[in-house]
Amino acid sequence: MVKNSLTHPLHSYPARMHPATARALVQLCFDTESVQPRVVLDPFCGSGTTLVEGRAAGLNVIGTDLNPLAVRIARAKTWSCPKKRLTAFERLGAQISAAAIEEGKAARRADYKPKPIRVPKGINPAERDEEIASWYSPHVRRELEFIAAAIDEYREEDEQMADLLSVCLSSILIKTSKRSSDTSPKEIRRNIARGAPGRWFGERVQLMVQGLVDLHREGAKGEVTVLERDARKLLGPGGIAPESVGAIISSPPYIGTYDYVDHHRLRLAFLGMPYDDFERKEIGARRRFKGRAHQAAIKAIDDFKECLKSFDEVLVPGGLMALMVGDSVAGVEPVWADGVLREISADRFDVLGWVSQERDKLGSLEKRAFGEYPKREHVLLLEKKSKS
Repeated sequence: MVKNSLTHPLHSYPARMHPATARALVQLCFDTESVQPRVVLDPFCGSGTTLVEGRAAGLNVIGTDLNPLAVRIARAKTWSCPKKRLTAFERLGAQISAAAIEEGKAARRADYKPKPIRVPKGINPAERDEEIASWYSPHVRRELEFIAAAIDEYREEDEQMADLLSVCLSSILIKTSKRSSDTSPKEIRRNIARGAPGRWFGERVQLMVQGLVDLHREGAKGEVTVLERDARKLLGPGGIAPESVGAIISSPPYIGTYDYVDHHRLRLAFLGMPYDDFERKEIGARRRFKGRAHQAAIKAIDDFKECLKSFDEVLVPGGLMALMVGDSVAGVEPVWADGVLREISADRFDVLGWVSQERDKLGSLEKRAFGEYPKREHVLLLEKKSKS
């Protein structure tokens, strides 16, 4: 299956585009060699699903996201490196994994003295502890902190390698916690044996290595750029050049549906990654609709208008844009996503085609909001208008 191929299984990410959909859209937008430049952009790249498929198709890929963890994951899943460096990464991951397993065994001894809890640089330890302490059994947290400390120690020597290893650690932070899933804060009981975090970390390193080998075997050869950047401001210093992108393929946030900050808060806090900017600028977040849904909906639509202007600036004339959007509920009112996108894009893009699929209405709120009408997810294919 496509979703279990390449580097797609490395790290969970709520509401990501299905890899098979991303593959089909890449093939659609770059159906011939005449589509130039051979550059695909995902301005809401998340964990990099579109970028992985773009790499597999031999394209140059660019991804941007406000979530610093998403940027780190996307870079890991699309990493372009010599075989020697990949081997060094695999070896280092195995060493840290083995040391963590031994640490778990050592904790069983009567004379064991646990190391002080790690404190990431620049992070308030009390605030961090408040965010994460209740989610982990003491022995589990000690082993996870041991792995994180080993990665931190290596960071001064090789920051890129440390970032890649931290993605493998991030991928097990929910599995080892008392949190039921990325999207649910419900607390559940998990019996995790000593040494298991170290073993699972090592398995993730191996999964990443094999996925990258498969990705390069598939034909990945283009350039990779992943930036922590606002989709409303893609141009500018350190950004994307005007009219340098052949096609845009993305799934923007569904208005009033998700709180990506909350989904990733535990991981961000554990890893010591500041996320104030992400929290402040997240577009269409559900938390903004509590008590002021009308104003929040207007703001979200205005934000998407800014995004479309930004997309227009970096896309070549006549370039294609495939966007996946979903109907949602803003406060208590339904949002017909395809209609909104058609309306706000009309001055810059022509709609070439679309496809829609009905989705389940989740909970009483959605059932009341949509009533007898279906809730759908849509993919719209648009073309940048020629300048008159």
